[in-house]
Amino acid sequence: MLGDASVSRRHASLMLFGARWFVLDHGSTNGTWVNGQQVSGETSVRAGDRLRVGRALFRLAPPLSGRVGRRV
Repeated sequence: MLGDASVSRRHASLMLFGARWFVLDHGSTNGTWVNGQQVSGETSVRAGDRLRVGRALFRLAPPLSGRVGRRV
């Protein structure tokens, strides 16, 4: 959840399938972008990619432990 008016209530999803991450735009008004390219459908993402939803910008990073889903 992001407190930004440029982000739709149900804007996009970031999902993990196996060892790969994907982003999916849900028909948002302001779009979802990966490395400057607008997402259309499901798009694979990885560490180092720039993800923009509305005006909010993120850089994806690898897990600190090297393992996904590890509980501390």
